[in-house]
Amino acid sequence: MCARALCFIHLQVMAILARPDKTSKVRRFWNWYHHSIGRATILLAIGNIFLGLSIAQEISAYIVSYGVFVAVWVVAVAAFEMKRCYADDD
Repeated sequence: MCARALCFIHLQVMAILARPDKTSKVRRFWNWYHHSIGRATILLAIGNIFLGLSIAQEISAYIVSYGVFVAVWVVAVAAFEMKRCYADDD
């Protein structure tokens, strides 16, 4: 899982070199790629932290507190994504 996350991180950094202009027709597809790889990287990082906590045999309070943090973060991200989607429609 960690290796995949590192590969995605490197893809994100290398994507800067291939980023088209804002007026380019392929910019929409580049944005889809960029957002999808970024979201997948974040999901892998979250899974990697849970896996690390399990392997380290940490007390369940750490796992629960990190789970609460991730849940709050997901709600905030969902709210901002909805706001962004509705703002584009105007």
